[in-house]
Amino acid sequence: MKPARKPKRNVSITVLLATAVGGLVALSVSVVLGLSLYTNYTNTTELLEQSSSQLIQRIEQYVKSQINPARNVVEHIVEQASTGALDLSDKSELVPTLRASLAAAPELTDVVYWRPDGYEMQVRRQVNGKLTVITDSIEDNKVLMQSLSNIKNTKVPVWSGPLRFNGVSFVAVSAPIFRDKTYLGTASAGISVANLSFAMQEVVQGTRFTAFVLYDDDFVLAHKNLPGLSKGKLSQNSPLQKLEDIGDPVLALYASGQKGRVLESDNFDVRVVLVNGIRHVIISQEVLFYGLKKWRVGIHVPQAAVSTQIRRIMASLLAGIALLVVSILAAVLLARKVAKPIKTLSETAMRVGKLELSEISQLPQSRITEINNQSQAFNQMLEGLKWFEAYVPRKLVKSLMKQQDDNAAVSRQKDLTVMFTDLIGFTKMSENLAPSETAEMLNKHFALLNTCIEKTDGTLDKYIGDAVMAFWGAPEDQDDHTLRACEAAMCIAECMENENTGLRMKVALHCGPLIVGNIGAPGRMNYTVIGDTVNTSSRIEKLAGDLDDGSKVIILLSEQVAERVKERFKLTPAGEFPVKGRKKTVKVFRLKERL
Repeated sequence: MKPARKPKRNVSITVLLATAVGGLVALSVSVVLGLSLYTNYTNTTELLEQSSSQLIQRIEQYVKSQINPARNVVEHIVEQASTGALDLSDKSELVPTLRASLAAAPELTDVVYWRPDGYEMQVRRQVNGKLTVITDSIEDNKVLMQSLSNIKNTKVPVWSGPLRFNGVSFVAVSAPIFRDKTYLGTASAGISVANLSFAMQEVVQGTRFTAFVLYDDDFVLAHKNLPGLSKGKLSQNSPLQKLEDIGDPVLALYASGQKGRVLESDNFDVRVVLVNGIRHVIISQEVLFYGLKKWRVGIHVPQAAVSTQIRRIMASLLAGIALLVVSILAAVLLARKVAKPIKTLSETAMRVGKLELSEISQLPQSRITEINNQSQAFNQMLEGLKWFEAYVPRKLVKSLMKQQDDNAAVSRQKDLTVMFTDLIGFTKMSENLAPSETAEMLNKHFALLNTCIEKTDGTLDKYIGDAVMAFWGAPEDQDDHTLRACEAAMCIAECMENENTGLRMKVALHCGPLIVGNIGAPGRMNYTVIGDTVNTSSRIEKLAGDLDDGSKVIILLSEQVAERVKERFKLTPAGEFPVKGRKKTVKVFRLKERL
């Protein structure tokens, strides 16, 4: 690292801000504040009229934009089926059509086809965006069967009341399907209450407004609190949360709120409620064309939050405009100069917190003494952390930090899966290589192994010559740690097959109870595992030499591992063998491919 150049001249940030910003801003603000105080109260209702009325209309339009695609999807499916273009009895044709319909409408949660006998073919969008096919029978769901019977008689697309099915509350548009006057079933598409809540909050994000949608004035269709609430009270007969159950004390008082005339338009219902001594305004509007019962779209906000009105204070600003302009210009110029290095430091510190050290550049020098000293100290710290990162696994540190537990690394017993790998014949091969060539080959090999281990959220424990030891299930809990370890082994085998290095290797997996945590002297700790499971895994790896069939990668599993993954992988018994340190023989299986 090159020594930092000494700035030509430094000045204290305290002196600079106190004289330049403090003096000018204090003088200008004192003049402006005295002239503008009398206008603040009258500005409240006027600002609320302008901003709230526009916002509630935006929310209504946004909700419509999220829900209306459902009708288009249903009409498309009905048209395809009624004309014979879609064979509803052919699952191989029906499922892709439902999936394509849902994929084309990212606002929606479900697309469903119900046969007349209640059999259901459903495609659902999961939280992670994955489309899942669900087949079931709703024959025992009397509420839903009655709803389908009512839809059949309408013969046109209709919006149903809120329903709860498969643990999800949703609103949907449904339409019966007829071909040559024969009833073939019902198509439906809907959006979950949770998704509607998430989508609606985008409109009011960054403001103090709380948006909501009510159903029949007593139940909540959309609200920011809905996705996180307990679903224990919900059922087929009661699919929505009541006003008093969503944890919003303002909305809970909607029915008893005092009606007021904050807006000039008669299209909005305005109510004022008092919560903990603070006045809140609830503004809403009925939407009558979604189903038989009315929807109510609205917002609520503390009345004080909208008490600033720029237009009314323009007159008071004129008296202090000269001083204020000078203050603002000085503050802006100074703030830009001071904020730039502070912002850079903040962004860089966040990357340090995420251990993204390779993406961080050194901070530049500054003419401000405190910032310059801070930059130099940070750069020195960064150099030290980069050395630290070279010797401590970054993924392990991130996992321990993520747990936010001071005892996360304390030694404890856990059920884990351990992997040992070893190169076949590498010692003999390396005799003909220069030290630098040997190191380069090993580094590439270890990089390949580390990629597969990290891809399955494993922890690389240590390198032992040309061998690697890794484990799964710690520090983060993993119920499927054995499956992850086998996936890592398959990943290694696939990568080795694609490599043209001439290397061959052995991989062994065993699972069982282990001691895991910080082990070592106070000045030199390792986060590692110890126990009989480790020893057994190492012994199984040694057995691979006796079972060499010429494959590039030989993967051996213990009986315990095989029992846990037999439903996911094709396994071949390799025999029973005595191993050092165990009285009983060890039954070994060979892992070849996934099922």
